[in-house]
Amino acid sequence: MKCTASDMVKVIKRNMEVRVVDLKPEQNLIVAIIACAVIDLADASYRRSALRFFDDELFDIYCNMVSLNPVTTRQLLVQGGFL
Repeated sequence: MKCTASDMVKVIKRNMEVRVVDLKPEQNLIVAIIACAVIDLADASYRRSALRFFDDELFDIYCNMVSLNPVTTRQLLVQGGFL
């Protein structure tokens, strides 16, 4: 069974090196941007834009700002059938 976008967001948050509750407000915003992009991958009208985001250097920068490994996060998205 393919996981849902919201399931994928939960998996990504569990892989953060910092607990979500310990994030600063700007880091919460970045997590929300990444989560929105994951959800956009499941929507045909937004998928192309979301794919560009996950392939862009900005995604790597955002991941580093919230203690996510961008390579691992992309691998999780591939395993979840999103990329």
